[in-house]
Amino acid sequence: MRRFSEELGLIDYVTAQRVYHSIYEYVSYDSEIERAFAMQLDID
Repeated sequence: MRRFSEELGLIDYVTAQRVYHSIYEYVSYDSEIERAFAMQLDID
């Protein structure tokens, strides 16, 4: 169980966008379009 909880805490900061108006702290993205979409959703 400890190993499982440790793996959930890993965030790939290279492909993650910090958001403030979500239930999650970061949104993972695969392209710049997805990143821009996540940023726009956070602003709205």
